[in-house]
Amino acid sequence: MLFTFLTTYINKGHNLQDSNVFVIIAIFQLITFPLGILPWSVSSVLNARVSFMRISKFYNEEEIISDEVNVLDKLLVVDDESNDAIEIK
Repeated sequence: MLFTFLTTYINKGHNLQDSNVFVIIAIFQLITFPLGILPWSVSSVLNARVSFMRISKFYNEEEIISDEVNVLDKLLVVDDESNDAIEIK
């Protein structure tokens, strides 16, 4: 990428001096890290958004009335003589 930029810079008629080259290299070194973590940052933001939406959906659900809930332990019957492991009535 740096080579392409320098080639374009020279082809446009600019004079390539030592000070220009050092400045260009320094700028490219400064932007290398932010460009490298950009995909990771986008992925983290998207994961945070999905998590927030799931939590929001959970908190916006209606509450369960405890009188209308059937406890599963009362419905399970274990019979020692049966070949079945669990029988649900």
